Amino acid sequence: MIQKNLQNKTVETAKKNSGGFTLIEIILSIGILGIATGSLFVTLILGLRIINDSKLRATATSLADERIEQIRNLSYDDVGIVGGIPPGQLPSNETVSIQGVNYTVTFDVRYIDDILDNKAPTDTVPTDYKKARVSVAWPTKIGSKPVTAITNIAPKGIETTSGGGTLRIQVFDSVPQAVPQANVQVVNNLLQPVINVTGQADDNGEYLLPGAPIANSSYEIIISRGGYSTSQTYAITENNPNPNPGHLTVLEGEVTTKTFFIVPVATLRITTTDDSQIETPWWDGNYGYQVPITVQNNDAQILSAGYPLSITVDHAALVTAGKALANSEDFRIAYWNGTNWSELDRVTSTLWNTNTTKIWFAIKDPLDPGTNTSNYFLSYSQSKATNPPVNLTKIFPPIVNQTTIAWWGFEQPGSNFISDSLGRIPDATINNIDPINDWVQGKLGTALKLSGNQCVRIPDDPDLDIIGSLTIEGWIYPQNNTSLQTILDKNIPESSGIFDIELVPDAGNVKVTARVATNLETVTLTSTSALPLETWHHIAMSVDITNQTASLFIDNVQEVSQVFTGTNLLTNDQAMSFGCNTENTSFFVGQIDGWSVHREARTIFNGIATLEPTVNAGAEQGHPQGNALGDIVLTLRGDKTIGTTGEGTPIYKYLQTITTDNAGTLVLNNVEPDTYTLDIDEQVTGYVVAQSNPPYPLIIVPNATIHIRLALANASAHTILMTIKSTAGNIISNAAVQLTDSFNFSETKNTNFSGQTFFSSLIPGNYTVQISHPAYQIETLNLLVNGQTEQLVQLIPL
Repeated sequence: MIQKNLQNKTVETAKKNSGGFTLIEIILSIGILGIATGSLFVTLILGLRIINDSKLRATATSLADERIEQIRNLSYDDVGIVGGIPPGQLPSNETVSIQGVNYTVTFDVRYIDDILDNKAPTDTVPTDYKKARVSVAWPTKIGSKPVTAITNIAPKGIETTSGGGTLRIQVFDSVPQAVPQANVQVVNNLLQPVINVTGQADDNGEYLLPGAPIANSSYEIIISRGGYSTSQTYAITENNPNPNPGHLTVLEGEVTTKTFFIVPVATLRITTTDDSQIETPWWDGNYGYQVPITVQNNDAQILSAGYPLSITVDHAALVTAGKALANSEDFRIAYWNGTNWSELDRVTSTLWNTNTTKIWFAIKDPLDPGTNTSNYFLSYSQSKATNPPVNLTKIFPPIVNQTTIAWWGFEQPGSNFISDSLGRIPDATINNIDPINDWVQGKLGTALKLSGNQCVRIPDDPDLDIIGSLTIEGWIYPQNNTSLQTILDKNIPESSGIFDIELVPDAGNVKVTARVATNLETVTLTSTSALPLETWHHIAMSVDITNQTASLFIDNVQEVSQVFTGTNLLTNDQAMSFGCNTENTSFFVGQIDGWSVHREARTIFNGIATLEPTVNAGAEQGHPQGNALGDIVLTLRGDKTIGTTGEGTPIYKYLQTITTDNAGTLVLNNVEPDTYTLDIDEQVTGYVVAQSNPPYPLIIVPNATIHIRLALANASAHTILMTIKSTAGNIISNAAVQLTDSFNFSETKNTNFSGQTFFSSLIPGNYTVQISHPAYQIETLNLLVNGQTEQLVQLIPL
């Protein structure tokens, strides 16, 4: 019984385990089977196509061989293309149907100038033999290439050009360099049969066509290449009786050589606006962008002229965007006082081409308490900019005069030396410096951070041998109060020293001790008040030999003064040091900035007041534009000509009427590089050109995208558009243009950001124009005004 039950359970379990596939398993199986079947089907179809294409290729090969044999059976003179060079009995192409498949057969026959007997024009008979080429193509679904067969056909006997000459076409760009693979089309509609041959220049930009039938001024040549301008010959017509270049002539047995020039094309964008912005102040139109800088005086006292200011900009981003030069030559600061512009000296206290480049400049005019001005501008984007003004002494105090011997501004970040900004004292070396981390933001731009083991050694120089009155002054930022620290030293040994300045610990702060040696005694000055740490302080030692008085000033306050008996100061031939003494036993810990030496006793130290003005940069501005004027009809003309009329009037290669869209914009692609002008018919449009930016003439160069903006004024019967440039071709902004006549008319305008100024509503007649600018010679000229007058004047630099 037990065994029977076990058998029943076994049978039951077997039934459960022998169930069918699940639905998911069935779907997956069907999917896999479908993919496999589909792949097999695609492979089968592709295989059948390849087999079929192989059969078609075999037929095409047989057909090509058959045509080659037919060519070989022709007489030498008959091997050529109907309407081609050389001429012959072969068609340029034919269609052959075989078993329901259409095969396209293309013939090409060329004369070959064999290098073995030199090349034309040295070889006077360049028709050495013919090369025939047969290409057979067929409908294909797998991208098969045509079958090609080639054979050389030699004449029986010596080659000859009887009845023809040679065309030699050379293709160059504007460099000039050869343009390889330029398309060359040769057409002669006066010959029978008509000749129409197309080929390509070789790697040397040359296309040789031997065996051309003789013809007089009837070979039309057309040169083209993708992305390039075109060049061609022109026929004599009623409208162009003197074409240049005209169609070519081929003489029997001679080589006709003609050189053509094609260049990469450009894109021209034209914008038309009103004239509402043509007199907007702009420092220099050669610079494409400016950023207004707002200076806010937050203090209760006047922000004096000459006070140093700084602004931080992302110079690296502008360089990456192609808007600024990496060398910073185009980064300029300018000030507009409402009437005139001034360019200001500027320096950086960091490195150029960083995202935190700090630029320093000095305020031009005083700024009253609680007021602000936005008349300072940062200008950039001028690829030809050089030699920006970088006079440190015009930006940072102290005031430099004829008594100043040296001034070390510590403005050499990333280096291991410091320089005298006046260029009188040799460069000083810095021992143990970390060029990356030891240059920091200072009181007056960049400062040098000293950590207790660095030393600046300034070579001795005769200018430092001062026996009369003396002032030594500079800035320190002390950060240590536990030991004696040398700020400045010119002592070897200590007993024969001439001057030094030290810090002495004092109850958690420091005091200043200064010493100077006279011929009779050494004067020691110690400050009465302590200096707190982590704060900038101005230190000055002043020695008046005439009045025999030495004084120590801290933050423009006289701390101590002492009378002495000496009649002159001592000198030595030892190096001067910043941050250490001669024996390297006393080092300064902190920062130093802006130290100078003068041959006079100063008691007032300018520019050391610590004010807190706010300096902010506004949004980037491009050249100002007026409001859009749409649907403006213009005439665009290039300077290149293709001939002259019977009266000698030029016939221009490009002369087109164009129209801007309703937004005042038109983009022209594939524009041939040339010098262009844009004209407007005031009778049709009701406008005249009051400004073109850039100014005329518009020079378009290869591969460029040029944007010209036209500002249009309401039509006036008689106007003058003056354009002022330098002899180097740079536009001159803010030149004063005075227009006068003999009837007491006088009007003066400044040139704008495009170097132009516009006078309208004039009466016709003779005018005198005088142009002046501080950097250029004054120019005067007489001008007859009758209608729309445009005049370019170039000024000579002073």
